[in-house]
Amino acid sequence: MEFVIDMYPSKGKLNLVFPSICIGKDVILAVNGSPLTQLTVGKTSEISVAKNTEIGKMLMEAHHKGDTITALL
Repeated sequence: MEFVIDMYPSKGKLNLVFPSICIGKDVILAVNGSPLTQLTVGKTSEISVAKNTEIGKMLMEAHHKGDTITALL
């Protein structure tokens, strides 16, 4: 299953909000269908990524371009 992920910035981080079905599961984070990394979603269904990391920079660029950020379960 594939889900579109909400993302919002806060201070030095990007917060990714996943659907509750993803809680406790490993998901593959992708931009326009191209996989970036695999993550485990915690109890809050949110994951914070530092903006100054390679993945953080890729996600910020994708967000500014209007690309689709998805999670593959």
